[in-house]
Amino acid sequence: MHFEIFDKAEKGFFQITTYGPLSLQSLSEMLRELVSNPQWRKGLNLLMDHRKSSWVQAETDSLSSFSDIILSLDSEFGARQLAI
Repeated sequence: MHFEIFDKAEKGFFQITTYGPLSLQSLSEMLRELVSNPQWRKGLNLLMDHRKSSWVQAETDSLSSFSDIILSLDSEFGARQLAI
């Protein structure tokens, strides 16, 4: 999976667009890159656009693990709205 992170912090959010087959490793890398962005602030909203990605290979366990990754980064995310 490939991804692009778009800084729209001046509008109160970041956008991530993903491409290709989803993988847990890439999803984790994507979120860690997001929270390490100097413009990222706790509480910013996040829009994840997966329309150009393939969920065919994603298994229930992988999606559950992705949820665990999001929870592990909760202190970096803060209160926010998240659209996937």
